[in-house]
Amino acid sequence: MNLADVVRDFPTEESCETFLATMRWPDGVECVACQSKKLTQTVRRGKISKKTGLRGPDQRLYECASCRKQFSVRNGTLFGDTHLPLKQWFMAIAVVCQAKKGISSNQMARTLGVTVKTGWYLCHRIREAMHEDNPEALQGMIQEMDETYVGGKYRGPEPNRFHAKNKEIVIGIKERGGDVRFFHAQDVKSGTLARYIRENISPEAGMICTDELTSYPGAVKQSGLNIEHRTVNHTQREYVVGDVTTNSIESAFSLFKRGLVGSYHRLSVKHLSRYLHEFQFKANNRRNPALFQDVLKGIAAKPRLPLRTLIDGPDAESQSPA
Repeated sequence: MNLADVVRDFPTEESCETFLATMRWPDGVECVACQSKKLTQTVRRGKISKKTGLRGPDQRLYECASCRKQFSVRNGTLFGDTHLPLKQWFMAIAVVCQAKKGISSNQMARTLGVTVKTGWYLCHRIREAMHEDNPEALQGMIQEMDETYVGGKYRGPEPNRFHAKNKEIVIGIKERGGDVRFFHAQDVKSGTLARYIRENISPEAGMICTDELTSYPGAVKQSGLNIEHRTVNHTQREYVVGDVTTNSIESAFSLFKRGLVGSYHRLSVKHLSRYLHEFQFKANNRRNPALFQDVLKGIAAKPRLPLRTLIDGPDAESQSPA
């Protein structure tokens, strides 16, 4: 679903609420407190803005006949603490889903006619909805694993674009012809890499391909998986040896870095994992015709994300123990 589809299919706030209710409760609306389906509907008039003098959109409310709780379709979701019309939310989701290399908060603000702060908050809550909590292990026979460094340039007496200073480590695992996983890591020690291998690659996988980094042989052994490990030596300009290559995961890294350079320009370290979640989700759903609906379901399933929590919260991946 693209931006034109959203404008055509959701002309009113009521149509947006109806569609969201269908995504959230496929078997019918139920109480958010006691799960009862004995509900009545009422309408709350929109508030009058002090700045414009205009009345905001009316809001449909449900009242539970069992516990008497009143709630809207937004309660208990990432929509819960926002006054932005759902139509603008739907437009933002469509724009993010269609932007292969991402969209900045400034561009989002210009597209929707909102403040930059609202655009930034919108984008991060959509990225939160794209986070897969417990993804299935990668099942393919050939897996590719690599590491890359993102961040500021090294500024010293001997500039080197591969120098790790001022940069953050991103680990990637990609099933050949399948899904990808991205992680913001603190180091590339064998114990850290072994944890990512063990948690994300199926024991049925036949081979893992890496570059010549010395941590990988020990990591594969520590992972406990009975899997063949093959390498290519990039320092010797060796990139493909039969079926052994890391070109697929490097292509995934390349798209993410083009997004950083071309769309975002810069980002905070503590939010790096959310950007990785976005690119991972869109890469794994690149052929999904129901991408918009799946993101909307994710927003409906996630609890609200207060602005203060978003600003102050640590990067979960980089803080996790190796």
